[in-house]
Amino acid sequence: MVYGEHRTARARLRHDPVECKIDKLSDELLVAILSYLSLKEAATTSLISRRWRYLWQYTSGCLEFYDVDKRPEAALEIMKFCCNLKSLSLFGVNAKEEILEFFLSNCPYLEQVCVSGSECLRNLKVTGPHPSLKSMEISWCHNVKGLEIDAPNLMSFKYIGPDILVPFQNVPQLSELTIGSHYCYSFIFNADKHTSYSSKLRKLKLKYIDGLRIVERAAREATDGFVHKRLKVVKLIGFTGCRSDYKLALHLLEIGRGSLKKIILQPTSDSHGFKIKRVTLIEKRSKQLEAKLPPGAKLVML
Repeated sequence: MVYGEHRTARARLRHDPVECKIDKLSDELLVAILSYLSLKEAATTSLISRRWRYLWQYTSGCLEFYDVDKRPEAALEIMKFCCNLKSLSLFGVNAKEEILEFFLSNCPYLEQVCVSGSECLRNLKVTGPHPSLKSMEISWCHNVKGLEIDAPNLMSFKYIGPDILVPFQNVPQLSELTIGSHYCYSFIFNADKHTSYSSKLRKLKLKYIDGLRIVERAAREATDGFVHKRLKVVKLIGFTGCRSDYKLALHLLEIGRGSLKKIILQPTSDSHGFKIKRVTLIEKRSKQLEAKLPPGAKLVML
C-alpha cells in the first residue's frame, strides 16, 4: 500500500495503530499532554499535521531562552502566539523592561519569571493585576537602577544586583527572599527600612559577594533593637569561619531572636591550599554559634 494523505482510517489503524489512537484524543487532552513539554518543544509539534498546527498555542508550559544572540526577539515571536504561559526564563538575553512588561501584561497565568544577565534592564515596573505571579528572580543585571513590584500573591523573590531603593509596593504574601551583592548592605544595616514587606518573611537567604566588607561592617554596627518577628530560616553562603563572618552570624541571630528556627552555613569553596585549617576553624565557629542559638533554633552545616 502507498502511504499518502488519502489513505483510509482503517488502513491507518492497521499499519500505524498508535497514530490513529492519538488522533482520536480530544484537543483538550492533547493540549494537556503538550503542556508537559517546554514551549519550544511543544511548538515543533505544529509540523505534524494541520490539526496540530495551533494546539501548542494553548499549552501552559514554560519558556526558556539562553543567550539568544543577546536578542529577545526570538522569545517574542513565540510569545505572540501563546498567552497561557506559566513560566518565563531569560538567561543572558538583553531584555528591556518593555519586553518583560509585555509578557506580564499578555500572560495572565504567568507564575514564575526569571531574568538573569540582561545588560539592558534598568527600570522595571511590575504593577497592575498579576494574580498568578508567585515567584520572581532578577539577577546579575548590573545596570538596574530601580524596581517596583506590586504583586499581591508573590511568595518568593530573588534579587542579586546593585543597591536600589526598596522595590516592593504591595507584596503581602512574600515569605521567601534571596538577596545578594550590594543590596545586602541595605537589608543588613538599614533593616528598619524594609519592615513594610519583611515582617512576614519566613526564609531569608543572603548571598554576599564582597563578604569581607559586609561582615566587617556588621561587626561594628548594632541591630538597634530591630527584630524580624516571623523570620524562620537564614542561610549564609560563603561562610569562612573568620572572626568577621562569626560576627555577622551573631548579628543575624540577634535580628531573628524569638522566631528563628534554623541558620544554615554554606562554607566557601577553598582553592588556596588551606582546606584542613579552614575546616577546623569553621567547625570551631559552628560550635560557638550553636551555643548562642535562641531556644528552639538549630544550626545546619552544608
